[in-house]
Amino acid sequence: MRILGKATMSKPIWEPSAKRVAQSNLTNFMAEVQRNWGVETTNYSQLYQFSIDQPEKFWSTVWEFCGVISHVRGEIVVRDKHKLPGAVWFPEARLNFAENLLRRRDDSNAILALNEINSQVRRLSYKELYNSVSKVAQALTAVGVSPGDRVAGLLPNIPEAVIAMLATTAIGAIWCACSPDFGAAAVLDRFSQVGPKVLFVADGYFYNGKKFDTLDKVRKISAELPSVLKLVLVNNLGNLVGTVALTRVVTWDELIDPFHGEEIDFPQFPFDHPVFILYSSGTTGPPKCIIHGAGGSLLENLKGQVLQFDVKRGDCVFWWTTTGWVVWNLMLFTLACEAAVILYEGSPLYPSASRILDIAAKHGATFVRLSPKFIEEMAKENLEVKKSHDLEQLKTITAAGGPFMSEGYQYIY
Repeated sequence: MRILGKATMSKPIWEPSAKRVAQSNLTNFMAEVQRNWGVETTNYSQLYQFSIDQPEKFWSTVWEFCGVISHVRGEIVVRDKHKLPGAVWFPEARLNFAENLLRRRDDSNAILALNEINSQVRRLSYKELYNSVSKVAQALTAVGVSPGDRVAGLLPNIPEAVIAMLATTAIGAIWCACSPDFGAAAVLDRFSQVGPKVLFVADGYFYNGKKFDTLDKVRKISAELPSVLKLVLVNNLGNLVGTVALTRVVTWDELIDPFHGEEIDFPQFPFDHPVFILYSSGTTGPPKCIIHGAGGSLLENLKGQVLQFDVKRGDCVFWWTTTGWVVWNLMLFTLACEAAVILYEGSPLYPSASRILDIAAKHGATFVRLSPKFIEEMAKENLEVKKSHDLEQLKTITAAGGPFMSEGYQYIY
């Protein structure tokens, strides 16, 4: 086969087994569509066309199949669907974003957290995660955070970032974040637009075999954010010396010590209630705020995780990312699938290009997100992954974030 003068493959380089196809979430979803609506969807193309032709039926089936938790869904799926902008999805629904990500509460692993320096793994069970979110949610409410207020994080990819985000959205406030490697000016370009009431920061972060102190940067940032009522300092490097110069500051432990892990009330909000503020790159002027609503984020990413990535209860998902990238937000919908997530703080190439796969093999990752650049580096180092790593549990690899050349596919397969 040739397209525009270029040779292409006429045969797929990989196909799933018949058993995997039969057991996939997507196959079960297509069967659900056929049962519910009498529509023939025996292949992906038919399902895709169904989602276009009958969006109300498609998205209501996604809602039920993925088990969205809500006090009310309502009868109306979409109002004014042909208006863009102007369409309103699930206008009668009332739900809580965080409740959907905290649906599991047993002793199984919810989070496995690692960094470059420390060989120990921090493990949080679903029960521990829920209790930690409960404490921080109570603390935020005590500070004076209300629905619609903003809470910001200048944190590395550590459990405290996940807990703070979930606590923020649990009480109806809006989460925004920057990675701690951002400069002070870049952080202020973003956070000054939203006026956060609480700012979570770390004393530093790990990258490429080094520790980076962020306290001087935090002093500059906090001085320019008069909206901040409380600055919460996470002891990530063990370097809290000099924090007396900071105002409005409490440590993470001081914030949560007065509270106990109680049942979370989970107030219910409209489908489009905002939960995240993300930012454009800032390459054509100041970064633009991009608001993401609870229901749309939840449905779209459950669809992606469950149907397209085939994530299931008990899986272990590993996306390398930082907190300032949308990938961090996307990764955490894993929790709504009742699967565990691996958090890694540091360079994916330190001390070698095998680092991500070392972690995946050791902790039984079933899903790994790589980047084309990372795959190129593995190929350059001539890593023979099949010989060097036991990836028996690994079911899915995705590669995104840049152009992926045919050589990359050939290397992977």
